[in-house]
Amino acid sequence: MMFRLLVFLYRRRVLERVNTILYKLRDLPLLGSKKNRYGYGDIKRVLLFLGVPFEILWAFIRRIFAWGWVTIFAALPAYFLKRQITPAFLLPAVVWLYLVVRFFRSRFIGMGDELYALSNYFRISPKRRMRSVYIAETILLFCGDAVVATIAGKIAFNDGPSGAAFALMLAAAMQTGEACSLLVFGKKPRSMAPVLLELSLLAGILWTHYAVGLTLPAGFFKTGAVVAAIALALSTAYLLKFSRYSKYLPWLDKDWQEVFDAENIERAAFRESARADDVRDVPVSGAFGGAELNRLFFLRHGKKRRKRVRAALVFLLAATLFVHAAPAIFSRFPVGYELLYGAICLVPFFGAMFFFDEDFLRACFSGCDLPLLYYGMYKEGDLLRAVFRGRERSLLLENLPVLIALWAGLCSIAVRWRLSIDAYLFALVVPALVLLFFVRHLLFSYLYFQPFTESGKTRRTSYRVLFNFTIALSYAIFAIRPKGPVLVGALPVLTLLYVLVTGYLAKKRGKTRFVIRRDG
Repeated sequence: MMFRLLVFLYRRRVLERVNTILYKLRDLPLLGSKKNRYGYGDIKRVLLFLGVPFEILWAFIRRIFAWGWVTIFAALPAYFLKRQITPAFLLPAVVWLYLVVRFFRSRFIGMGDELYALSNYFRISPKRRMRSVYIAETILLFCGDAVVATIAGKIAFNDGPSGAAFALMLAAAMQTGEACSLLVFGKKPRSMAPVLLELSLLAGILWTHYAVGLTLPAGFFKTGAVVAAIALALSTAYLLKFSRYSKYLPWLDKDWQEVFDAENIERAAFRESARADDVRDVPVSGAFGGAELNRLFFLRHGKKRRKRVRAALVFLLAATLFVHAAPAIFSRFPVGYELLYGAICLVPFFGAMFFFDEDFLRACFSGCDLPLLYYGMYKEGDLLRAVFRGRERSLLLENLPVLIALWAGLCSIAVRWRLSIDAYLFALVVPALVLLFFVRHLLFSYLYFQPFTESGKTRRTSYRVLFNFTIALSYAIFAIRPKGPVLVGALPVLTLLYVLVTGYLAKKRGKTRFVIRRDG
């Protein structure tokens, strides 16, 4: 009871009320009328000194407990289905656990505000403050990942070394994949890019141990240590460069200002062209990465940019293939070479990070066809259909890494179990069909029913949830072999029916909601 009372007393709402009282009684000298250069009176500084560290501790505890329940929920199927986790069952169990934790990850609070308040109390300069806050937040988040994965390791594994190695590898893969995708793609953590890279990293590293035939404690812990160190470095670099407090970093001000100026110019020209063509005023995004900025990158330098897009896609796809082919290369080498493999897995992402600037990749993979969709939606039906076809190809290419990870994981399980040719056909055909179906679902339902939000961005939340759920379901079906054929037959049929129904409704209602003009 006392613990909960302390938690309540030091919450932010109570601190805000105390601040209000101090403001009203600021003329009384005993209540801290004299303020320092950061605006904190004596009493308020005392409250911050007592409250902020406790707030950080409480946020960390809440994060661990929340993730712990989700992790236990995800690991229970593995515990009840098979008490001893064999290498053949490890990959679906890990991916299932990862997807459940990753799905709930955005619902838990971070600690950036509390760390920022604490650094403000210690009178750290703004430039150093941002660095210290995000370095500390990165370390705390990584520790939270490790604690949660340890809980899952204790449930899924009987021995200590295997559970510890699994915990370190899961936390490192999540941090590394997110940091790499954010540095390479320039996307926010809610996008599909972290999921693709994290799953690819998990599948590649786990497949290495399948190919080499090692026991888990042998080289797992060393590889995890290398990847964890790189994950912390990449996460810190991302948080310093793409943080929401980047305006306080002086070396970014000039570049960002030029980008915003160019975006404002393109926005004004785009609105004028819409009014001149006597069509409705289309919604535009006021944030970086909106339609006008993508139009600035693509329509003004179309051929040059498209060549770089193709080069980027080829480079990233080749890197993904290499990551999944590397285990066969290193399968005959000693265990010590797994350290080298752990580093080689990240080399392509470092190369992409330095070879392609983040502004260009952000424009490539963040709604690059929105201007064409605007024009196609309000002018030409043929152009709209052409854009849909191009968007379908781009979505397939963007999701190809996770498809390769699925193929590698399912085929490796089939090899270990020595299954028949039907299992290989299932491993290759079903994930590809699922990806194609949900890409079509995104295009024909969301782009027709609700193509744009008020900020000018497409809605893909349900698409991501359904696609992630289908990935997890495919692994679960493969793990539960006795009832597998029934579920395997039902999954494509239900998915196909769902896509057909949504596509039919989209075509029927899409014509009544949007009027497509044809010039001439």
